[in-house]
Amino acid sequence: MNRRALARKAAGAKAAAPRAPSAEHAGVENVTRKLELQLQAGDFYGALQMYKTLFMRFLKGDEPSAEQQEKAAALALEATLKLIEHDQNTAATEMANLMVSVFADFHHAVDEPHKQRIRQIDAAFRPKPQFSADLAVFLKNAVKWSAAEGARKRGDPELQLLLARAYRTAGDFTRAMKHFLHAENPQELADTLFQWSTQGYPSESDLYLARAVLQ
Repeated sequence: MNRRALARKAAGAKAAAPRAPSAEHAGVENVTRKLELQLQAGDFYGALQMYKTLFMRFLKGDEPSAEQQEKAAALALEATLKLIEHDQNTAATEMANLMVSVFADFHHAVDEPHKQRIRQIDAAFRPKPQFSADLAVFLKNAVKWSAAEGARKRGDPELQLLLARAYRTAGDFTRAMKHFLHAENPQELADTLFQWSTQGYPSESDLYLARAVLQ
C-alpha cells in the first residue's frame, strides 16, 4: 500500500473514532427529552419505568466501572428530585433507594459528596411534610449504608438526625426518639421529647421521659 493510501486509511480511522461516544451522547439526550415530555404530560409511571431502565443500563455488566456507578447514582438523584417536584413521592422514594443501593452494593465511602446527595433529597422532601414517611424509608436505608461502610457502628450521626426529624414530622415519636439518641444533638432530643410529652395527659409527662431513657 502506497503512502497516499495509508494516509487516507489513517484519516478515515481518525474520523470514525468519535462516532460511538457521539451516538451514545445523542441517545442519552433523546431519552432525556422523552422523560421531560412524559413528566410534562403527567405520565409519571412511564417516566419512572424509563428512569429505571436507564439506571440499569448504566450498571450493565458483572462489574460496573466507577464511571458507570457515578452515572447511575447521578441519574437516580436527578430522577428523585424531578419526581418530588411533581409530588410523586412513591416513585421518588424508589429512585432515591436505587441511588443508595449503588452506594451500598459497591461499598462507597461515607464522605461529603455522598452525604450531600442525601441532603439534597432530604431538602427536596422537607417542604412536603405529607411525604415524611416516604422520606424516612429512604433515610433508613441511607443510615444502614453509613453503618456498613462508615466508622460509626450505629450509622452516621448526621444521617441519624435527618431520619429522626423525618419520623418526628410524620408523628412517629417512638421511632424519632430512637434515632435522636444516636444523632448527637441533645437540644433537638430534648425539644422532641417535650413535644412528644404534650401529646398525652399532663400527669403522664414523666412516662415519656422514662420511655426515652429505656430506649
